[in-house]
Amino acid sequence: VIKAHGVLRDGGSTSATQVIEPVNKDSVKIRSLDRIVDGEVVDDGGEVLMVRQPPKPSESAAPAAAPATPATTPATPAPAATAPK
Repeated sequence: VIKAHGVLRDGGSTSATQVIEPVNKDSVKIRSLDRIVDGEVVDDGGEVLMVRQPPKPSESAAPAAAPATPATTPATPAPAATAPK
């Protein structure tokens, strides 16, 4: 349970009670209760289900790539620019 207080852009005040409830090892439910904006009670927020997503495979988890082999032919130099006649 979290008691939150804040200030709006126009200087007004806000407060609410945030309830975070574990569902399983990868998800939680979040509810916002007792909400007050500028001294007026507003409806409770809806319930939000937050679910952890597995990390994407990283390059470090991928098999090592074969080392790059150096080029076997020398680079060809670019032709010299010629001045207009």
